[in-house]
Amino acid sequence: MVRSSGWSSLAALAVFAVIAAAAACGPKTAATPADPNAGLSRGELEMELRQRLGRVEGDACAQESWLKQLIPTARGLQAEIAEELLAEQAFGCRQLKKPDGAAPGKQPDAVATADGKDKDPAAPADKDKPADKDRPALPPEPVSGACSRKRAEADLRAKSPNRTLNRAAVDVEFQRCYAARIASCQFALDADVEEGLACWKQDPWPEVPAAVKPEDVANTAMCLLELKAVIADLRKCRTKKPADRDACVAPYIGYAPQCPLLKAERVWKAFPGREDVERVAKADAQRRTDRDAKVNKEKADQETKEAKLKAEQEAKAAKLKAEQDAKKAAEDAKIARETERCSGRTTLEFAEKLKAQPGPRTVPGCKYQVVGRVVSKNNAFVQLVDPSGSLIFLLRTKEALADGEAIADRTASFDSIEEAELADGSKRSFAVFTLEPAPPKK
Repeated sequence: MVRSSGWSSLAALAVFAVIAAAAACGPKTAATPADPNAGLSRGELEMELRQRLGRVEGDACAQESWLKQLIPTARGLQAEIAEELLAEQAFGCRQLKKPDGAAPGKQPDAVATADGKDKDPAAPADKDKPADKDRPALPPEPVSGACSRKRAEADLRAKSPNRTLNRAAVDVEFQRCYAARIASCQFALDADVEEGLACWKQDPWPEVPAAVKPEDVANTAMCLLELKAVIADLRKCRTKKPADRDACVAPYIGYAPQCPLLKAERVWKAFPGREDVERVAKADAQRRTDRDAKVNKEKADQETKEAKLKAEQEAKAAKLKAEQDAKKAAEDAKIARETERCSGRTTLEFAEKLKAQPGPRTVPGCKYQVVGRVVSKNNAFVQLVDPSGSLIFLLRTKEALADGEAIADRTASFDSIEEAELADGSKRSFAVFTLEPAPPKK
């Protein structure tokens, strides 16, 4: 059964609220005598009432009359159980009063048509007449008592005392009885949920066919009780003011009775209160749709805004990068031109180009990064070489530089080109730079 606990609890709360209100608002009377049934459980009270009911002579109608006389004097739980038994016996009494169908084997009389000719009732129906499936179903044959294999065997022996019975025949008769009882309760439920519940509880269900789950019997009873409670609640909701009715109906949005062994859709669809549930459900769905549309629109607007902002930021970043790249390219071009004009950026590069192309140089304002290792010095110059020892240049400085000291992170400006005689008597040009003062230490 689906959602039985939620809707049953709501119905129970409504019943308890009505009982509490009646107790609070009722007239105050003198103390009533003690209930002789106090202390008995519901099962004990029901058993005691059923035993007394079984001693009543007559059929279900006589038992119904006896219960109607008992109910005014009953109190508390006894009165509640008596009401339930009354519904069962009232249903049984109505079943007994229903007219029987046509006698088997008897053919209906011929029907006169508009042209005065008799028409065979067995002839096919006219096209403009409703089909058989559209006509209301006839009530099934009433079944009294519980269906069981023991009963099926007894019924078969009563019908055919000399017949040899086997398990298959008993099972077929049991399934026929079970199906007839289900059909009878289905017919009662289609008329009213009270009648369906009374039919279902009129007799026990000791056995079920193999294809049916035993727990489905109890689940069907609970489903009918739940449907009865839901219908009672919705009837109360219809008495409320329109402003309060929707809130009363809202808990039942999505409710649909799902009884395992009976189809409750027809009685549920025929109940007017269902329209209130559908109306509230439709309004709630529309509110959800409108809210979702608003949320989606706000989300789309936010995404559009973020995308626009992101595009602007990317364009700004791209423009800044392009400007930086252009500036760097300009600086690189400037450095390249300056390097070309100054014949190198370091003292070693200048010395290398001078060695490759000896001759005077005019590099006004050029400064170079000093790179080299001190190999000798005198009172005017310091001689430096590259790591290979093949490139030599001179520094004009008064600083005390030690032999073997490596000089880096210093700058020097071009001074001149000096020609010196080597040990083999040959002459060679050397670049002379003036070492600039070291930057102050931080």
